[in-house]
Amino acid sequence: MSDDSRGSVAKEPSLADALVPLALLAILIGGAIALYGIAALAGPIQVALILCCMVVALIVLKNGHKWQMIQETGQEALSSVTSAIFILLAVGALIGTWNMSGTIPSLVY
Repeated sequence: MSDDSRGSVAKEPSLADALVPLALLAILIGGAIALYGIAALAGPIQVALILCCMVVALIVLKNGHKWQMIQETGQEALSSVTSAIFILLAVGALIGTWNMSGTIPSLVY
């Protein structure tokens, strides 16, 4: 049992609470790829991820956590990975620029 900031007791997730989002994600991604093929990367997979996030939020609410605590936890998680995301974006831009300018093809040749 855990205690949130308001003092109410929240239940620990059960095994089903943990497996339902994983199974749903696998089914939705598999279905998107079966229906759309490689075009699934253009949108249906992102929809599957968002739907699974909504299912997880409902499970967390069912277990007694407050919505404000869910938001704060999500913000903390995003703020902790922001610097890594910016580094990946910068490296991607650098590699794209090198490829377009011919630097990478010249090195390969």
